[in-house]
Amino acid sequence: MRQGKANKRLEMTDFFMPLFNSKILLFGEYSLMVGSMALSVPFGRFHGQLVLPGGSPPINEAVFSNQQISQFLLHLSKLSDENKLDFEIDIDRFSEEVEAGLYFKSNILQGYGLGSSGALVASIFEAYGKQDKNQFTDTAQLLRLKSFFSTVESYFHGKSSGLDPLISFLNQSVLISGKDKMEVVPQNGNLKNGSGAVFLIDSGSSGETEPLVNHFVENYINPAYKNTIDHQLIPIVNKAVNSYIDGETKILLSTLKQLSLLQMDVFDFMIPESVRKVWQTGLETNAFYLKLCGSGGGGMMLGFTGDIDAASNYLGAFKPIIIHRL
Repeated sequence: MRQGKANKRLEMTDFFMPLFNSKILLFGEYSLMVGSMALSVPFGRFHGQLVLPGGSPPINEAVFSNQQISQFLLHLSKLSDENKLDFEIDIDRFSEEVEAGLYFKSNILQGYGLGSSGALVASIFEAYGKQDKNQFTDTAQLLRLKSFFSTVESYFHGKSSGLDPLISFLNQSVLISGKDKMEVVPQNGNLKNGSGAVFLIDSGSSGETEPLVNHFVENYINPAYKNTIDHQLIPIVNKAVNSYIDGETKILLSTLKQLSLLQMDVFDFMIPESVRKVWQTGLETNAFYLKLCGSGGGGMMLGFTGDIDAASNYLGAFKPIIIHRL
C-alpha cells in the first residue's frame, strides 16, 4: 500500500508533504543535559517540508538539500542494518524518493537555534516511519520516541537530546521535569495577552552546536563550574519554567533578569559579540532581558519584556520577532 502511494507521488509534479514547524527551547539550554527542567515549544513562523520535484529542473538549493538527505539516508540505513532503531523506517521507499530528487524546502535558518535538523528528522519520520502518529500519548511512548530521535539526529550535531524533532513531530509544547518525566503541556495556556512579550532577535550570524556543547561538557568537569551550574543555574531555570507555566509574569521577568546575568557569566563563550551591548542594555534599563536560544554562538537570542513597545526603543536595529504576548 505504501509502495503504491510512493509510485503515485513520483508521477506528480512537485509533490509537497506536510509542513513541520521550527521549535524554540524557551528554557533549559545546556542545563537540561545535567538535570534541569526544560520547556520547548513549536513556532510556526519558521517551517519546512519534504518535496518531491516534478519535471522542472531543480534549483541549486534543492540539489544541495537532496545531497544532504542522501548522506543522512546512509546513516539511517546503517542504524537500521545494525538494529539500532526503536521504530521501523521504510528505507526502500525513502531511498527510491531520494533518488527521485527528494529535498527539504525550508525557511528555518541553519545554526540559529530553531531546530532546522529537528524539523527535517520529524518530516522524514512522518513520511517513512511505519508507526501511527496517534500512539505517542503517554510518557513512556514520548520518552521512547525522544530516545529514537536522539539516536537519529545525533548525525547532525554529534550529540542530540532528541527534543527538537520531538517538538516538530508533535507540534506541541513539551515540558521535561526530570530524567523520566515528560509531558505535553498547553501552549501559552496561562499567559496573558498583555503589553509584554517573548521575542527573538537575530544576532546576524549562525552558530555551530557540536563545538559549543563540547565546550560546556569540558567546563562541567571543573568542580567550581559544576557547582555554579548545579546550585545556581538549575534552580533559576526551574523557577523560570514554573513561573512561565503558571502565568506569573512578574516572577518570570524577575527570574529572567537573574538568568540573563548568570548566562553572561557561565555561557560567556556562547554569546555572540554582536549582541553583547544590547544584552547589557537590557539588564541596565530593565526594559527587557536576553538569554540564549538553543546552543548560542550565533543565531537567534530570546528576549522577555513586560513592555514590548518600550523594549523596541532600546533594541534599535534588532527588530524583535514576537513569539507571543505576556
